[in-house]
Amino acid sequence: MAMKRSELHSSLWSSCDELRRGMDASQYTGYVLVLPFIKYVSEKYLGQPHDAPIVIPPGASFREMVALKGKPDIGDQINKPIIAPLANANRLSAMPDFNDPFKLGSGKQMVERLSKLIALEDLFERFSHFGVPPAKAGPLFLPAAYRPLAQEYRYWRMLGVR
Repeated sequence: MAMKRSELHSSLWSSCDELRRGMDASQYTGYVLVLPFIKYVSEKYLGQPHDAPIVIPPGASFREMVALKGKPDIGDQINKPIIAPLANANRLSAMPDFNDPFKLGSGKQMVERLSKLIALEDLFERFSHFGVPPAKAGPLFLPAAYRPLAQEYRYWRMLGVR
């Protein structure tokens, strides 16, 4: 059954608010927004020739990230074999550090937090964009899904709420 946009927004907001505990909203958005980006480009450009706008190196797709859920070295494994090759191949900068114990906790707390963060993307699997999968819906799908979330973060930051 397709999820309504309001349900998606509500789910995203509550999950993000719970997961960011103690982290400034502006820092957390870097983690939250990079995952749908990686998911989208992985689905759209994985296996595409080198003239595609985004190159997905072998082993650096969202599928590999999902396989890391629950693993004790999840942060390090997201950074090194996924984020670093993707960033290097596409000259991306300012990617978040998924192995930062000050922002994500350490040990079991980091594993749980990152596993739940990756699981947020499962919401997109249930969200029907007029019957079209998110990767085929075009680049406007992700901004439409995350726009209310970003607006709400900006509102709370304006009020000085962290």
